[in-house]
Amino acid sequence: MKKMFLIVALLGLVTLGAFAATYPVWDINKDGKCDMVDIRLVASFFNHSAATDPLWTVPTKVWNADLQAYTVAACNCDVNGPKGVPYGKIDMMDIALVARHFGE
Repeated sequence: MKKMFLIVALLGLVTLGAFAATYPVWDINKDGKCDMVDIRLVASFFNHSAATDPLWTVPTKVWNADLQAYTVAACNCDVNGPKGVPYGKIDMMDIALVARHFGE
């Protein structure tokens, strides 16, 4: 009986994982579209780096002009680097990548 329960439990975990939504890296707030909110979120963490920011992985509330709060960590805004791979610093290349996908 225990083996059967374990198999069913494992199958349930695998099935649940199969339906997880995936978002492109430039959709910072994970709402399914790349818009000014995403650009604003990246810009709000401009010049932050993993080396100097002790809160790099800690989610922080960022408010937009409509007084909506978005909880995002600085590391989620590092979407690009010199070689196309995030490298621990948020700069103009990150903002440019998000802006390039505006409207998607």
